[in-house]
Amino acid sequence: MTKRAAAAMIALAACSGGVWQGVPSMGAQVEAPAGATVEQTATHAFVGDGSFALNLFAVNERSPATADEQRALLDREDDFVRVTREERGDRTWRFDYALEDGKAGTIARIVVGGRALDCGVHGVAADVAARVGDACARVRPR
Repeated sequence: MTKRAAAAMIALAACSGGVWQGVPSMGAQVEAPAGATVEQTATHAFVGDGSFALNLFAVNERSPATADEQRALLDREDDFVRVTREERGDRTWRFDYALEDGKAGTIARIVVGGRALDCGVHGVAADVAARVGDACARVRPR
């Protein structure tokens, strides 16, 4: 088994027992641990508990327009170390990254029900960032 496959299995196991949380302001559902709460406005939603923290942002004119712009923003972060995973599509992308002091993050441009959203977390433990990245990949329309 490859390291990537093992990591995916661990992340999937960590989310087992998760429930689909509705995020009406984003027209989405997010798989999160049972007991996670949803806080939302028209342009931002936070889904989390003590072990999980996922942010959804509505893409607007201030959002990076391309994966290259998103990557450049990461490169400018003071505590940025390196990208650990990079995926690019026509309208979507995902960057998992390492930060100083063992912290990590993930940022993904996703499209849910025709709406572009940015999904991720910054400055958390690597296992939390991995679970959030996997949850971002599974966000579905409400």
